[in-house]
Amino acid sequence: MKKIILSEVPFEKIKNREGLAQRHLVDKSKGINNFTFHQARMEKGGMGSLHNHPDIEHFLLVISGELELSNEEENHRVPAGTGLIVYPGEYHEVRNVNDGITEYYVMYSPPREG
Repeated sequence: MKKIILSEVPFEKIKNREGLAQRHLVDKSKGINNFTFHQARMEKGGMGSLHNHPDIEHFLLVISGELELSNEEENHRVPAGTGLIVYPGEYHEVRNVNDGITEYYVMYSPPREG
């Protein structure tokens, strides 16, 4: 077993994502080979660009604030306490629609590099 203490894992600013930082809670550096799990923090007005992960499924769970996730066909408001599955190859973008910071967890399988 390995204990992870959130306050001991620093947030890192993500390049090419406006107002987004994340901390890698579970990944290969911790001996896990089948998934990655991180906590993200997006500033007010922050957003990502439309992208996909061809062979990766992932799940986002908003823990505070509210996100909007869009794909090529639909938009979803995702408030705190709500999750959203993004399927392999599905184009998507995320935007903070909260009037402040939004925090959320993301799990990827198979593991996402970087």
